[in-house]
Amino acid sequence: MMKTLLLVVASLQVCATYKILVYSPGMSNSHLMFNGRIADLLIKAGHDVLIYKPELSERATTNGSNIARMLVVDIGVKEKWAKIAEKFDDVLFKGSGMGLSDIMSFQKLNIETCEAQLKQKDVMDILRAEKFDLAISETMEFCSYGIFHHLNIPSNIVLSPGPLVDYMSDAFGFPAAASHVPS
Repeated sequence: MMKTLLLVVASLQVCATYKILVYSPGMSNSHLMFNGRIADLLIKAGHDVLIYKPELSERATTNGSNIARMLVVDIGVKEKWAKIAEKFDDVLFKGSGMGLSDIMSFQKLNIETCEAQLKQKDVMDILRAEKFDLAISETMEFCSYGIFHHLNIPSNIVLSPGPLVDYMSDAFGFPAAASHVPS
């Protein structure tokens, strides 16, 4: 009887589920699908997952998951992100240059986007009430980590759907081995 009780108690720890927040900003469908697949895998493993999607682009039309709980919020910056997206399209597909003022505008919009989310007090209250054990975000931007801190989420995981670029390596404290891993 005692052995059976110990086995049951020990299996409870193995079967622990976590409340997980997946921060998935609506920038592009490919990133939303990547994050949605991560959420789906975690749900299938028995975890309680919520995807928080601040809408940034009209182009980002998918949620990435059909089974995760979703919190989709228009934070009021889509028009500004559309202008930045046009500039990036020119850089990527037309070979136009990107000047310092363009980079500064992009950084300013990132800050404005973070502030717009934090000002959504009702949304932050909903997220805080979930009492997440863990939060997950990509390396696309840093706003999520401030939000995780604001929500008192004790642990987070950083995902990179592509290679880790130098500025991200430096920010996360990974050694840059430029001699054999160039940008």
